[in-house]
Order: sequence, then C-alpha cells, then structure tokens
Amino acid sequence: MEIILSVLKYWKQILAVALIVGAYMFGSHVKDQEWQLKWEQEHSAHVSQIAQIQGDYNTKQTKIATDFMDYLHGRDVRIGQLKKELENVKTQNDGSCTLLGGTIDLHDRLSMAMSKTGTGDGTGSTNGGLSFDATPSGIALSTLLETVGDNYNICNTEIKKLEALQGVVRTFQEEQKKVTK
Repeated sequence: MEIILSVLKYWKQILAVALIVGAYMFGSHVKDQEWQLKWEQEHSAHVSQIAQIQGDYNTKQTKIATDFMDYLHGRDVRIGQLKKELENVKTQNDGSCTLLGGTIDLHDRLSMAMSKTGTGDGTGSTNGGLSFDATPSGIALSTLLETVGDNYNICNTEIKKLEALQGVVRTFQEEQKKVTK
C-alpha cells in the first residue's frame, strides 16, 4: 500500500518522466525513418549515376570499336586497289628492272633496325657493311614493293590499334573521374 501512496504522491513526476522517455523513443524512431529515407534516396541517385556512366562508357567503347572496324574496311579497300596497281608494275616493269643485292640487304637491315656497320649475322653484308655491288638479287621490283606495302600496312594497323587502346584508356579515366566526384 505504501507503494501506491508513494506513486500517487509523485504521479506528476512519474508521468513527466514517462512522457519524456516516450517522446525520446518516438523522436528517435522518426529520426531513424528520416535517415533511412534520405539514405535510400541518395543510394538510388548513386545507382542511377553509375548506370548513366556505364551507359556512356559502353557507348564510347562501341564508337571506338566501330571507328577501328571502319578503318580496317577502308584499309582493305585501299589495299585491293593498290594490289591492282601492283599487277601493272609486275607486267610493265619487272622484266626491265632488276634490284641489286645491296638494295635487298638495305631493306633487311632497315626492317631489323640494324646499323650500317653490321653485326655479322648472315644478312648478306660483307665486311660488316652494306654491299652495293652490281650483282642482281633475283628479286623482282614488284616483290619489293609488295613487301614494303605490307610493312607499312602492318605499321599503320598497329598505330590504329594503339590509338584505339589510348581512346579506351582515356574513356576509362574520364569515367573514373566522374565516379570519384
């Protein structure tokens, strides 16, 4: 009975404490809901931004690949035209023009990026240098032109591959900057 009397004596204070605790818990719950809603909105915005960046990246990648494929197609058309011209060289000039042995030696050294002093590697040089004697090489002018054309073709294709790779890297770096902002 004493407990009941003491409760009745301090009922206003007990009610005040109970209201304060209740208000605190309710406010905490509302605050958690607000925070969760804000987090979900920010998360949704980030997901949308990432999806947009991925879409932009894929579009740029597709353009790089398409540009490279267009280059290869154009190159193949040009090569076909040049091979027709090479046939004219074969029929008109191969019989009347003979390449000297030194010309072939020079081409071989240039293709291997060797100095003119030689290395004694059996590429046809004498005394470590180029031999520009008048001995016919037995190789037709059209064969040399075809080889040089193929070499330029390979070089240009590798340049385009490198440019495409640089484009991919630049695109990746741009997209990384967008993500880290």
